[in-house]
Amino acid sequence: MFTQAHGDAKALYKFGVPVGGDQLTRVRLQGAKNLRLLTPDTKKKLDHLHPIVIEFWHMKQDLLEKMYKALYKEKEGRQQGTLHQLKAVMQIRGIDGKVKKNFRAHFGFLEMVTQIYVEEQALELFNLKDIHDTSQIPPEAERETRTWQILRQIVDTYKYGQILFQGEEAARPLTVSLQGNAVVMKRLEEDEVYNYGSQLCLWGLQLLEMHDTAVEGDQERLVVNTMHNIPFFFAHSALSKYFVECIDFVLKIKYILSPLSRAVVLDTAFVNSNGGIGKCVESDLRQEHSVCNKKVLIKQLGANKTTKAMERATGSADAICDAVNNVRDSLQIKEKSHRHSSASTEEALNRGRAVLRKLRPFAHCPGRKCMGYTGIKASPFSKVSRTLLSQRINKVVERLRHGVTISNVDSDDEDYTE
Repeated sequence: MFTQAHGDAKALYKFGVPVGGDQLTRVRLQGAKNLRLLTPDTKKKLDHLHPIVIEFWHMKQDLLEKMYKALYKEKEGRQQGTLHQLKAVMQIRGIDGKVKKNFRAHFGFLEMVTQIYVEEQALELFNLKDIHDTSQIPPEAERETRTWQILRQIVDTYKYGQILFQGEEAARPLTVSLQGNAVVMKRLEEDEVYNYGSQLCLWGLQLLEMHDTAVEGDQERLVVNTMHNIPFFFAHSALSKYFVECIDFVLKIKYILSPLSRAVVLDTAFVNSNGGIGKCVESDLRQEHSVCNKKVLIKQLGANKTTKAMERATGSADAICDAVNNVRDSLQIKEKSHRHSSASTEEALNRGRAVLRKLRPFAHCPGRKCMGYTGIKASPFSKVSRTLLSQRINKVVERLRHGVTISNVDSDDEDYTE
């Protein structure tokens, strides 16, 4: 294919081809290269397959799964304002916390919930009745200046952009009471509902930032987002696979790769198959769609299929998929989708807004409990020690420098479905 496009493969062997994969991919490919080390042909040595970098859509999918593991519990559906309760109120289907089986539905639901929670933060901060309250809209001449002031006030109040680790949070206020002749000082209890909402907003905005980076094809924000993901994955587990992969990517982009290789890696991170502004997707997501089409054809072959039969069937998988889609369009058969129409989405958002307006999660109520989330903090990083994180990063960097595989607790055995 490369030869047909460029006339020869000289550039391919000169500049290399970035390979998307994780530690398992890296170990297997390195093993294959070691077996072919004495081969005189450069092509057979597979030297042009480098570097191996993280797959960005899979990283986003894994981060979304970590969020649902932390904040979605089906057994605690009675607690107002939680993801499970809002799912029932907003009448959203296809949400069970298993992100890898239905990524689109889970991400769409998080997008909606994050929107109404951020709106609730603004309503509470500026003492507004609802999103249609226009009492504090500034005059036209001051609107631009006031908009930036309002955004800064929201960011500072709810500590966006601040990574506060264990022991770095602001101390809770003290209450002083008199018991007999003794003065008793006691810190106010935490508001777990407030903490739940704050943590949900942090997770949601990070994932929305990653999604916006992908659709815009923004290479610089890709590096920044990967760095921001490191404490999120570490907060889930110190042995998280994507914690290591994020460090490996940043290490290669910032220090190891040449400027040309860095540009190639970033340029191939996103693709735009259909053209147009804001229509990019991650390269590995496009590949997943292609693989998905091939899997369907392989299943149709039934049992006792040969390797040659599978190669012939899957050779034109994308063309067959396009033909089937054209037939479906001509017969006006609607494809099953997990996306809602604009009308139903707006109705669901209004039902969610009504729940949060009644609950008022961002009005501080010391001692307020959140069933099923006892001891939850306002930030996912509050249970992480800055010292331990620094030590772990240094160990990972040292092992990556020497090419040592690092064990992890995450599993990728499940099928991926966008």
